[in-house]
Amino acid sequence: MNADDFIQRWQRSGGAELANSQSFLKELCQLLGVPEPEPTRSDESQNTYVFEKAVNLNNGDGTSSTGRVDLYRQKTFVLESKQGAERRANELAEALATVTQQKRHRKGTAQRGSAQWAQAMRAAFQQAKRYAEALPEWAPFLIVCDVGFCFDVYADFSCSGKNYYASTGTWHLNSRIPEFLLKIEASDETHQTEPETSH
Repeated sequence: MNADDFIQRWQRSGGAELANSQSFLKELCQLLGVPEPEPTRSDESQNTYVFEKAVNLNNGDGTSSTGRVDLYRQKTFVLESKQGAERRANELAEALATVTQQKRHRKGTAQRGSAQWAQAMRAAFQQAKRYAEALPEWAPFLIVCDVGFCFDVYADFSCSGKNYYASTGTWHLNSRIPEFLLKIEASDETHQTEPETSH
């Protein structure tokens, strides 16, 4: 599959973003020629590049809960899909629809480009940041993905988690995807040359 095939295939996707996310990201890895995420293992310390990375979240009231990162690579990035930020709300809606026998339709979080969509993307960033805070090592990159449409890329090379900024901006899945891939590769190379800081 070349870049044009990839774009055409995924621009037609919609609605079931939560179901599509892993397939989309696996095919992106194939297009990039990089390893795909590994199977999850029972020993959480070995899950260094996986989907659904388990993290223990501090709820701020003396309790904790388990969250799951859509895609995690140790010391590299935390990726959250737009739909992932509203996972619990969607699951509750699905359960209610089942109980009330309402007809269920697959739909996305919000219409792309709308104020609701921008809010959902921001919520996904905040969720990714919360996951990063719960990990033993901060990731230099946070990525928010709207499956088949765009990526928002944030960076904090200090790895303090306090200064994430829009590193490469928003990259849309269109005819500029080869440029997008080059920018991501260049950003990764830049990170590799960043001097280490003491914590």
